[in-house]
Amino acid sequence: MYRKQVSYQSAKDPAPLAPRDPNVTPARRDSTQESPNKGKKRSHEEVDPPSEEVTSPKSAKQKKTTDKSDKSNDKKTDYDVSGIRLDGEEDNICPIFDTCQDIRKKINAEIRRDTTKAELARIFGAQFNPLHKISGSQLQRFLDKKGPFGGAESGVYYGAYVFFEKLRMKQGKPESKRRLQVKEANPNGMERTDASRKYVTCIQGERPYFDSVGRLTIR
Repeated sequence: MYRKQVSYQSAKDPAPLAPRDPNVTPARRDSTQESPNKGKKRSHEEVDPPSEEVTSPKSAKQKKTTDKSDKSNDKKTDYDVSGIRLDGEEDNICPIFDTCQDIRKKINAEIRRDTTKAELARIFGAQFNPLHKISGSQLQRFLDKKGPFGGAESGVYYGAYVFFEKLRMKQGKPESKRRLQVKEANPNGMERTDASRKYVTCIQGERPYFDSVGRLTIR
């Protein structure tokens, strides 16, 4: 048995170092070596170039304001019924063929379309001759009423009816089945007072009541 000393040899002997050139200054390798750009301020464009797709908050606000203004102008055009006249309008005696409850439904439909109560109050007041001021609280009180005659004495009832009737004519829509029923039951138009507060003479056992179109019936 032979014993041999184990020696370790790298896969490849390192290449011999080249002799140093005495005329070349060795490069510094410490952390204090300065970059040629150190101390030079970068412009805003170099740091973060502007993007064409980014919209400034001011531009977005201007666009939103413009859209809102356009929508408001469109609404004013749609609601302009000044070119239409109804019989009796000059004396504020147009016959009404919508019940108070029908008018409430139409008002609530406009409110759901983002028309404010203040706007509607101004529109309804403009239907009187001369102009009649209607407040938002008056409009709300009318909306809180119930039944075919609830709120009939309010200026909201008459002004709203005139406006919606003009709007129907402007849009070229035919009379609804409901309107024709009211007209049949009240040929001269609905009363502008709460008829449900009136006294009716009847015999014992009979019960007077108004149906949905304002027709008085006794059972």
